[in-house]
Amino acid sequence: MTFVIVGAGAVGLEVARQLIEEKRNVVVVERNVAKARYASSTLDCMVVNDESTNLETLRKAGVKKAEYFISLTESDEMNMILCGLVAREFNVPYRIARISKFDYTAAGVLDNNFLGIDFVVNPTVEAGRSILRTIQHGALSDIMFFQRSTVQMRDLPVGESALFVGRTLAEAR
Repeated sequence: MTFVIVGAGAVGLEVARQLIEEKRNVVVVERNVAKARYASSTLDCMVVNDESTNLETLRKAGVKKAEYFISLTESDEMNMILCGLVAREFNVPYRIARISKFDYTAAGVLDNNFLGIDFVVNPTVEAGRSILRTIQHGALSDIMFFQRSTVQMRDLPVGESALFVGRTLAEAR
C-alpha cells in the first residue's frame, strides 16, 4: 500500500513516521529544501524535493500508483487544490486534506466530495479528541512503555463479564 504525503512539516513527518513503522510504502513531497533534507535524513522513505503542484513532480512521487494521497501543507487552500488536481489527473482511491479553518466546514465546501477530497483532518478537532482519549484512558491509568519497542502496557478497568477476564494474554488474543 503506497501513501504519498505532501508536506514535511511536523504533522507530515509524524504521519509518515507512523506509516513507515507500520511497514507502509511512503513517499514525501516537500518543496522547502531544508525540510526535504531533514525528512530525507530522518525517514526511511523516498523524499521528492520539488513543487507539489507540478504534475511531473506528482508522477515522480508515484501518485499514479498510490492508494492514498495526503496533503498536509500549512495552507488549507493548497491542500484542497492538490486533492482536486490529484482527483482529476490520477486514479487515487483516497484523498485526504488537512483543513484547519472552520469557515470551510460551515460553508459546506467539504460536502459531497468537493474538489476530490474524501476525508478532512482538522488539527484542532483531532487535538481535542486526543485530549479526551488521554483523559478517558491515560489519565485514569498507568501506562508503561518498554524501551526500544512500540509495546505499551496499560492498567485499565474492565467489567467482570469481559471475555478475557481470568485468561492469559495468549488466550485473550
